[in-house]
Amino acid sequence: MEGPRFERLPGVVPDRWRPRGSDWPAEPPTDVGLRAAVAAVRMLPKSLGTGDRASAVYRSEVLSQVVDLTFTAAGTSLSIDDFGNILREVLTSWVPVVLDQSDGPDVPGTELAELSLDLEETVTAVLDALDGTDRTVLRIKLAGAPDSDLATALSVSRPTAAKRKSEAFDRLRAAWIRAGASGASESIRVAEELYTRLHTSGSADA
Repeated sequence: MEGPRFERLPGVVPDRWRPRGSDWPAEPPTDVGLRAAVAAVRMLPKSLGTGDRASAVYRSEVLSQVVDLTFTAAGTSLSIDDFGNILREVLTSWVPVVLDQSDGPDVPGTELAELSLDLEETVTAVLDALDGTDRTVLRIKLAGAPDSDLATALSVSRPTAAKRKSEAFDRLRAAWIRAGASGASESIRVAEELYTRLHTSGSADA
């Protein structure tokens, strides 16, 4: 965070930064700010890492956008821990919601190329098993919105929205298993691609 674009807030422990020239306070981000930052950063393109346990990483030319979007969405100064929490949420938060982490082995590094080729087919198979309502429910919930927002979007009561949410995740879980995604590394990659596809389809329908 050192450099001309950002400044460290004086007298604050732990260290917090903000864009230079802004008047954002020393307070940590609210839960709403954190959810907004996670949803914004999720939309940036990622590339597959390398190694036995590599998950998606941001290319160097995208990293500045990650920082800018995080500050803008959170609307306050941020610490290194804040950035870490946001990025962990971006990369892994909704994988356990969809499918418990597999007890099987992760995909070896030598098979990552084959995995990337199969990724699109796997995600397409999962999405083909979901109807339009399921996709809407998942898109809204995976963006961190509360059930009240989901109820408004579906024009139903909150209890009905909660039921639709449960049913959508059940169908997603079943489709995920049928598609054969297994292992923590593969699950994270499928989750990221699935989230991106859901959001993109929602933007196109808007």
